[in-house]
Amino acid sequence: MCVKRKPLALRPRHPWRPVRNSEKLVAAAFQLARQAWPVPLSALAKKAKLSPRALSAMGMATHHDVLNLMVAHTTGQITHKPVDGACVRDKLFELLMQRMDLLSPHRPALNNIINSAARHAPTALHLARAQRAACQAMLKHVGADPSPLLPMGLMAVYACTLQSFLADTTPDLSRTMAALDRHLGRAEKIWGVLRCENTTGK
Repeated sequence: MCVKRKPLALRPRHPWRPVRNSEKLVAAAFQLARQAWPVPLSALAKKAKLSPRALSAMGMATHHDVLNLMVAHTTGQITHKPVDGACVRDKLFELLMQRMDLLSPHRPALNNIINSAARHAPTALHLARAQRAACQAMLKHVGADPSPLLPMGLMAVYACTLQSFLADTTPDLSRTMAALDRHLGRAEKIWGVLRCENTTGK
């Protein structure tokens, strides 16, 4: 697979459009998560310069809701336009690498969130649900065949690649790209067998 990639093009924000409250909250959450996770809602509100009423209007009742928003916001940043690629695997490669590009400045925060999920089952459950929704959105965006198994497979690919990403010190994330290509190759074989079995069983 060719590893030359175009620079990530984020969703444009016009100068006249004020920053949305959700964007403020996500930025504040990533900043505070660099020190620890979970973060109290009061601290998040103060960092984002939002009132408790504003957080309540956004449906932010706990830090789990904020975590869901962080994952969904990242997904929205990479699914707002068509993605390059000759096939589903290539498109997933590009989309996941765009996700890594976005998350690259937030690796200390990701480490703390993942460590928190390893210690607290509720955090792990909410993170898994948010990641599943993100994988479903990415699969839909690249035109993958609908299947209840594919999001689980992509979650596994992402989780395995994330380990390489968090330890990757290369400026172009070349180690992450190699790991993602390898994991997608393995998943492609499994998904191919599953599609074949489904077709045969019809």
